[in-house]
Amino acid sequence: MVLNNENQISQYLTNAVSDIAYSILLDDGDANKKAEKHILAMRMRASEVKANIKKWNDIKAKKASSRVMQLSLDKQKYVGVFHHPLWGQLNIKLLKSGVFEVRLGEVSTIATAYTKLDTMRVEFSEMNEGGKVLTYKLKNGEVKGLSLFGENFNKV
Repeated sequence: MVLNNENQISQYLTNAVSDIAYSILLDDGDANKKAEKHILAMRMRASEVKANIKKWNDIKAKKASSRVMQLSLDKQKYVGVFHHPLWGQLNIKLLKSGVFEVRLGEVSTIATAYTKLDTMRVEFSEMNEGGKVLTYKLKNGEVKGLSLFGENFNKV
């Protein structure tokens, strides 16, 4: 039995392994030759998938670069340590380049602009969930906390 957990490329590998196994077990021809067509199809599909990923990433980058971060306070006021009882510490730094680094435990990312006031878009590639909106909670001109993943983090 061959298990795979994606539907773009691995089906070709599954078919190749099956053809090899059945060819050997049933003494039915050249196993390598039978598997070769599946390997070739897998390579062709992998090239298509890579091209689609590049195209998608280019579209995302263009979209992100066209957005302007809308912040109602000075950038430095959005920096700090935020705490959640289960998620732990979330750290936001303003880098010399003027962009925000968001770190949650061992994962980090660079925040990009989102379309609403006092929000940022964060995408932790390790979590593989796409971009999420980080929304700051302000009171009397001060950042008191933020919301991310539907959870509230309080500024420490």
